[in-house]
Amino acid sequence: MKINFDQVSLQNSSMIKTSTPVENANTKAVQSISRPVDFLSGENTVIRDKKEKKTFEDISAGAKNIDVDNLSDYRTLMANTMSEEDYKKACEDGFDLGNLDHKKSVTILDRIKAEVAKSGKDVPGFTDDLDEETVAEALGSDTLARSITSALGSENVPVTKENLSGIKLAVSMAKSIDMLTDTAVGAMVSKGELPTIENIYFAVNSTSEKAGANAPSFMIQGVSGYMTRLENTKDAPLTEGEIRDVLEQSGLEKTEENIELAGMALKNNIEVSDENLDKIKTFKSVDFPLSVDKLSKSIAAALAEGKPAVKADLTKEKSIYKKAAELFEYINSPEAEKVDAGVNAKSVPGSESLSRTRVLTEIRLKMTAEVNLKLIASGVAIDTKDLDGLLENLKAAEKNVAEEYFADAPDAVEKYEEWTALDKAIANIRTFPAETAGINEGHPQDISLNEFYDKGVLIKADFEKAGRAYESLLSAPRADLGDRITKAFANVDDILSDLSMDLNEENRKAVRILGYNSMEITSENINTIKQAVDTVKGVVDRLTPATTLSMIRDNVNPMEKSFAELKEYLDSRDEPFETKAVSYSRFLYSLERDKNITPEERDGFIGIYRLLNQIEKNDSSVIGAVVNAGAELNFENMLAASRSRKVKNMDFTIDDSFGEAVEVIKSEKSITDQITAAFSAGARNITEGISGDEALEEAYGKEYEEFRMTAKDFEPEIKQALTKSDIPVTPENLSSATAVLDESNFIYEKIKAKEEKLKGKSDINLSKIKADLPEDKDAFTESYRDFLSDVMDSLEELGEAEADSYIDVREIMLFHKQLSVASGLADADRYAFPMEVNGKIFNVHLSFEKGNAPGTVQMTVERNGEVEEVYLEIRNNRIYGYLTGNSDEAINELASAVDIFNKQIKEDATNNLEVEAINVIRKSQKDPDYTRPGWNREVPSDLNTVEKHDNSTLYRIAKMMLTSIKK
Repeated sequence: MKINFDQVSLQNSSMIKTSTPVENANTKAVQSISRPVDFLSGENTVIRDKKEKKTFEDISAGAKNIDVDNLSDYRTLMANTMSEEDYKKACEDGFDLGNLDHKKSVTILDRIKAEVAKSGKDVPGFTDDLDEETVAEALGSDTLARSITSALGSENVPVTKENLSGIKLAVSMAKSIDMLTDTAVGAMVSKGELPTIENIYFAVNSTSEKAGANAPSFMIQGVSGYMTRLENTKDAPLTEGEIRDVLEQSGLEKTEENIELAGMALKNNIEVSDENLDKIKTFKSVDFPLSVDKLSKSIAAALAEGKPAVKADLTKEKSIYKKAAELFEYINSPEAEKVDAGVNAKSVPGSESLSRTRVLTEIRLKMTAEVNLKLIASGVAIDTKDLDGLLENLKAAEKNVAEEYFADAPDAVEKYEEWTALDKAIANIRTFPAETAGINEGHPQDISLNEFYDKGVLIKADFEKAGRAYESLLSAPRADLGDRITKAFANVDDILSDLSMDLNEENRKAVRILGYNSMEITSENINTIKQAVDTVKGVVDRLTPATTLSMIRDNVNPMEKSFAELKEYLDSRDEPFETKAVSYSRFLYSLERDKNITPEERDGFIGIYRLLNQIEKNDSSVIGAVVNAGAELNFENMLAASRSRKVKNMDFTIDDSFGEAVEVIKSEKSITDQITAAFSAGARNITEGISGDEALEEAYGKEYEEFRMTAKDFEPEIKQALTKSDIPVTPENLSSATAVLDESNFIYEKIKAKEEKLKGKSDINLSKIKADLPEDKDAFTESYRDFLSDVMDSLEELGEAEADSYIDVREIMLFHKQLSVASGLADADRYAFPMEVNGKIFNVHLSFEKGNAPGTVQMTVERNGEVEEVYLEIRNNRIYGYLTGNSDEAINELASAVDIFNKQIKEDATNNLEVEAINVIRKSQKDPDYTRPGWNREVPSDLNTVEKHDNSTLYRIAKMMLTSIKK
C-alpha cells in the first residue's frame, strides 16, 4: 500500500457549524449539523506554503479558546453519525455515552470511531425504519442507493432519516451541475470557500461566463501578486508576458500550469500567490458531471465527520477517520521500516540509523488511534519520510488529547501514556497462552499486573518464536486447535473421573494447563488453576478503558497493583443502579431470544442471576454466613442467607434447616423454586450470557435505537434547567428532564402502576407529600427529595427482585433516571410531585425564580382529569397573573381559589404584598402573545421598577395558591 501524506489538500480544513439555506418541495431543509474538532480556522482553510511547513502547534495555537457549544449540536452528531457498531464498542469499553456531557461524548466518540476505522470493518448502518429499498425510493435510483449505502457502511455512518433527507438534497444539487466554470471557481476562491456541493451549486448558478469574459485587464503595481486596472484596455486580454511578469513578481515558477492558473486568477481579480494557485488547481480537479462513486464517497466522508451532506468536499473521498487508520497501518507496516532504512542508508551513518529506528518505534508508541486522528484533523502536512517532524507533531497532538482526558493535571501526558499502555496490556493478556495461569505457581493474586504481564509476554514470545500454536488463557480453544487438543489430552475425562470431578470444560481446561506447565494433576491443583483463571479473567474483564481511565484519574495505576488489590478496588466501587440494570436487561434479552431453553430453565437462570447479584451486593458475606454456620454451601442456603439479611428485626440462627427462611421472599414465584426447576451449576457461564453472541448483538442494537431517540433536539429551557441545577447536559439527562417537566406526564402514577403489575400491589406512598405543605422552602425541598429517594429505593428493589423481562427492566431504569434528575432539578426550584388532598392525589408541577425579571411562580395542577395552569409574578410588591381551566366548573372553582388566595395574602403578616390583578381564563382562549399575562390594561409606569424577592417568598406565595386551589 502506498500512501502519500506529503501534501494535505483543502479537504482537511476544520469542521465548523453551518446551515443549509435551501430546500425543495420534496425534502425538508437540512438541519444545522456540525461537530467540534480542535484547531478550527474557519471555512478559509489554512493552506500550507510549500516553502514553509506548518507544525501542529502552529495550526492549533489560535484554537485554544473556542467554545464547543458555539460550534455544534452534539446531540445531532450522536444521533446521526454514531453507528450501532460505535455504540456496541463504547459499551464494551465501559463508556456510557448517554451519561457523558457533550465535550466528553465527542472525545469518546472520536476515539471509538478511530478504533472502528482501524479495524477495517464495513458497517451496514440501517436503522429500524430504513432499508435499502427505502433509500432507493428516496433517491430515485437503485444504483445510487447501493453506492450511497456502501459508502456509508465503509465510513461507519448510519442510514438515518435525517441523513437520507440531507443526502437527497445534496444529490439533487450535485446532479444539476453540468460543469464548473472559471468564473465560478474565481468567485469561490476569492471568497475563500471550499469545493463543497453547496458552494459549487450556488457559485455556478450565480455567475456567468459573460461576466467572466468582460473582466478587466490589469497591470503590475509594485506589490507582489497584484496588478492595477488599465483605463483604456478593458476588453484586451492579458498577454502571456504580463502573466509571466506577475509570476516573477510573486516568486513563482513560470511553468505552463502556473501560467494558466495565474491567468485565471488575474481574470477574476484574485491575488496571484502560491496558495491561491493551489486553491484554483484543487477546484479544477473536480470533474463534472460527477460519477456516482465519487459523489457517494464525498457525501459519506462529510457525514462521518458530522457535516451536512451538502457540505461534502468533492475533492475528498475519505473521512479523517479513514485517513488516520491508513496512516496508522502504514506506520506499523514493514514498508515504513524499508522507507526509513532507505533514507538512512543514503544520508546518515550507521549509529544514527539506530537512532532513526528508535524514532520510528517511539512514533508507533505515541500513534494511538485518537492521537493519530487529532493529527490528521489538524490539517498539518504529514511527511512520512520526515520522521523527526512527524514525531514532534505527534507529541503536540498527544499533549492535546491528554489534556482532554486529564484536564488540569500537570502530568496529563504521563497519565495518558499510562492509560494507553494499560489498554494495550489488557488486550494482550487476553491472547496469552493458557500456560500463564501457572505463573507464581497458580497464584496470580499475589503478584502485580505488571509482573504477570511481563512474564506472559515472554511465554507468548517463546511460542511465536518456535512457530507453535497455543491455547488462549481467556478464550475457548481455536477451531484449528480443537483436534490437536483432543488428541493430546484424550484421557482428560478419565483423569477427572478418577478424581471424582465433574466432566465440564472448566475442569478440562485446568487439566490441560497443568499439563502445559508439567504440574502434578491433582484435584487441589485443578481447583488452584481454576481459581487462577477466574482471578485473571475476573479482573481483566472489569478493567475496561472507562474503568482504567477513572482509576488513573484517581492516581491509581492498575499495572502497579496485585490482582488481589485490583479486585478489592473494583469491588469497592459503588456501581450505579442503572449500570447494573443495563447488564441485567441484556441478560434477560438474551434469554427471551433463546428458543432452545424451556420456561423452567429460563426461570432458573434468572433465579441464579439474582442470587449472584445479591452475593455481590453483600460483598459475598452470605457465603461466609453459610460456611461459618457449618451448613452446606449450596444455592438454597446462600439464597436464604441473603434474604434474612434483608428482613429487619429478625435474628436467625443458621443451621442445616436454614432454608426455612424462604417464605420471607415476596415474589409469587420464589427464586428457590426457579432454581430447583432448572439446575444449580455453572453460575459463571449463566451470568456471562446464555444464548450466544447473536442475541446480545440484537440487545445492543435495540439499546442503540433507544439511545438515538434520546439524542434528539430538546427545548432550550430544558438545557437551561439542567445547567442551573449543575446537572450535566447529557442525552439521558435531557430526556429525563423533559419527561419530568412535561406537565402531562405524571410519572408517579406510571411507577405505581408498574409496581402493582409486577408485585400485585404497591408499597409506594404517593400521599407522603400532604396538603399542609411546610412553611419553610428548605424543609419542603428536603421532604421532596426524601420522597424521591424512597420511590427510587422501591424501584431498585423492584428491578432486582421482581422484574423478569427486558421491557420491564428498561422501563424501571427509565423511571429511576427520571427521578434522579428530578431530585437535581430542585436546585433550580423545579418540582414535580403528587399531593394528597382529602384522600385524592393531585399531580403538581411547580417552578419559581427570582432575578432581574420579576419574581415568578408557575404551576400546573392535574385534578379530576384536567390540567390547570397558574402564572403569578410580582412587580413592586403587587401580584399579577392568571389561572386557566377548561370547563365552566373549573373556571368557577379557580375564581373561588383566587378569592381565597387574596384573603390569605391580606392576612399574611410576613410580607407587604397585595393582589393587583389575577385573571381566570379559559385555557383555549389564553393569548399566547401576552407579554405580561394577568392584566388586560396598561401597566402603570412604576411597575417598571423591579423589587427582587427571594425564593422563600415565592415559595410561600406558591403554597398559598396551591392551598387555595385545593380548598
